[in-house]
Amino acid sequence: NKAKIPTSRFDLKEKELIKYLDNYEERVGILIRRIRDWGAKAVVVDQVRADWRMRNGEVYGQGRNGANIGLYVSMTLFNRRAMKACKEAKAICIDLATKLEFQNGDFYDLVHTTPKGSAKIGAFIARELAPYLRD
Repeated sequence: NKAKIPTSRFDLKEKELIKYLDNYEERVGILIRRIRDWGAKAVVVDQVRADWRMRNGEVYGQGRNGANIGLYVSMTLFNRRAMKACKEAKAICIDLATKLEFQNGDFYDLVHTTPKGSAKIGAFIARELAPYLRD
């Protein structure tokens, strides 16, 4: 079921989750600094779930009336914070959640990908990382 999500829904959920979002963003920043302290490059990849699909910028929820759209809103807010912390730290940011479209058969359940879904993610991340790789 296709779901139009009003901006107000994101605003309300952000107010509800603000301390968790702030803490999450701070932890992502801490992880980036620790990775760099080890002499490595930090790569931040956001995530998706199987309860919705993105098609041409539209969100399609699973079940009647776009069930689990609330989870989509929450995860989107956390993903935005991860990408914000990543960009502020000038780390390598891979926005898988908004750039990669999934199909039926890409997930076993709500969070675990099938070999087909894992291959799709791997190929996407490889393309995104290619500009950062050296010979």
